[in-house]
Amino acid sequence: MILAFVVAVIAPAGYFIHLPYYSVGPGPSVDVLDLIQARGGAKTYPSKGRLLLTTVSESINTVNVWDAVLAWVDPNVTLIPEQAVLGGQTSREVEIENQLEMDDSKYQAEVAAFQALGLNVTPVAGARILSVVEGLPAFGKLRAQDLIVSIDGVKVKDPEGAIVLLQKHKIGSTVTIGFVRGRSTRTVRLKTAASAPVKGKRHALVGVNLETAFRLPRTLDVDTENIVGPSGGMIIALSIYDTFTPQDLTGGHIIAGTGTITLLSNGQAVIGDIGGIEEKVRTASAHGADIFLAPFDQAAAARKVAPKSMKVIGVRTFAEALKVLKALPPLAKAS
Repeated sequence: MILAFVVAVIAPAGYFIHLPYYSVGPGPSVDVLDLIQARGGAKTYPSKGRLLLTTVSESINTVNVWDAVLAWVDPNVTLIPEQAVLGGQTSREVEIENQLEMDDSKYQAEVAAFQALGLNVTPVAGARILSVVEGLPAFGKLRAQDLIVSIDGVKVKDPEGAIVLLQKHKIGSTVTIGFVRGRSTRTVRLKTAASAPVKGKRHALVGVNLETAFRLPRTLDVDTENIVGPSGGMIIALSIYDTFTPQDLTGGHIIAGTGTITLLSNGQAVIGDIGGIEEKVRTASAHGADIFLAPFDQAAAARKVAPKSMKVIGVRTFAEALKVLKALPPLAKAS
């Protein structure tokens, strides 16, 4: 009787007691080929296979006691310390950062794919705004994709030049920024704010994240909906390439993959490591993938959890990933 009473009291409490952990497991996957919409009448080509962007499923909040118990007994679910997920940020700040990383990933993927297609991708003088930080002076005045072309009348050549000019200002002083939005050139005056301390010092900023600007030969939308983070870069780039070339990269295969994509100054697009490689392999397996492309240094970990029916291939660059897919034999149809 006493034991039953204790269980009856404690069991419900487990739903309200939260532990400093998040749960992570296999998430959904989407065929990126279905997400790409070309605009302006550019010719596109169909594929017989699929290019899957794999994800992980992360709990919205820290887990309660019973969630943790279920995670401990489920080999497909991992508990990750709260500090490792948030890194001292609020959950809202992490959410915003993850969305910005996806936006940047898609932009880098477009540039890499168009360059690989041999299309004319030319750098543009100025600094492209990747994002505007809420609560800082530029918020509501500047927008993502605006192109900063001058600061206080001085022409801006690239993001590094823009940062140098901004940091010459005293905190609290006024800066005049010239920028291009669409087809119009505009100016805005902003009062600078203080950065977080770096080695005990603060500098002036307005709250924009900048990147190199390019003039792209095609206009397209990649509707990744609620998927965030940078890990879809490689598979998005492959999907863009496949969309605009008559050769079917998939060969009828179901190809999954993960990896960031970063453009280097020499024009090379490198594939970087990601989080949750094991969970993403399990996601790919659940959706029937027979090929899985992984960052080279994480391929061994991916192979440990991949089924025998799935071939895991590690790649270091986007060029390597393209070479792998172009060499795939077409998938034979069952008779």
